[in-house]
Amino acid sequence: MKQTLFILILFLVLFSCTSRDEKESKIKKSNSYKIDYINAQITLPDNYHAIKLDSLREFILSNNKNSIVQNNLLSTFNQLLSANSDYSIFADENYIENVVWLMKGEYVQLNNNIANQYIAMLEQHILSSWTAQGGKGTVLEKKIIKSHTYFTIKVKFKQESNGISKYVTQYVTTMNKSTFMVFVSNYENVDYEEWIKKTKSI
Repeated sequence: MKQTLFILILFLVLFSCTSRDEKESKIKKSNSYKIDYINAQITLPDNYHAIKLDSLREFILSNNKNSIVQNNLLSTFNQLLSANSDYSIFADENYIENVVWLMKGEYVQLNNNIANQYIAMLEQHILSSWTAQGGKGTVLEKKIIKSHTYFTIKVKFKQESNGISKYVTQYVTTMNKSTFMVFVSNYENVDYEEWIKKTKSI
């Protein structure tokens, strides 16, 4: 689970450095995507489309002219790439910074004990990381979601910085002998839990 936590911290650092654009995301219907590297199908609102990491990097860097921030962002991108995990990125067509990032993790047979330990570790690291950056973090929700086919940990955060609030939700799911992470980041306080729960094995 250490790799999972490492990747989440990089992800949160990456998306904490951008500024709010007053566009509104509009949820329509849904699309399903077959993700071969986790042998699963994920369902997302149909205003989300797969994009390349380079496109996302270009957008984020272009919206941060501060050279120190840009260097930190480039370092974060490089560390994400060096994690050497399969991943997919889906961005909102109405606002590209609203993203759903899916990444394969090391296989872990999740249970209640592991989930509770991970949630506690996640809270400690993320909240202290945001405080060190001069922001404020709040845990809005933490829970376990189970069915006969999957086990999912959900942790949702609110991040506040410079008068801007952003919502980041992490799901860690074990399904069909695979463990993967889904990160949802947006300004609308929408975590797409009902969509994520539609994920199924293929």
